[in-house]
Amino acid sequence: MSSAEMSPDPPPQESQAPQEIQTPQETQNQLDPEEFDMLDARLDDLNTVLDAMEMKNDRIHAEFAKLLQSNKEIREELKKEIGPSRNHGNKS
Repeated sequence: MSSAEMSPDPPPQESQAPQEIQTPQETQNQLDPEEFDMLDARLDDLNTVLDAMEMKNDRIHAEFAKLLQSNKEIREELKKEIGPSRNHGNKS
């Protein structure tokens, strides 16, 4: 046997351990009180903005529904008005 065949296998390479996912409690423990208060205030601001956007979206949706209903009613009225006059013109 040659010396290359007799050499021991190289040690297995150590794989990097996956990073641990921190729980909210662990993350909170790492923030100092000032950072935590700033983050809390920022989240409150975002929540307020999202609430305002949701209310605006609801108002737009309601107005759109009214517009669709109005459009439907107008089309029905036009069908009633135009329908008989078209039938009279088509009698040949």
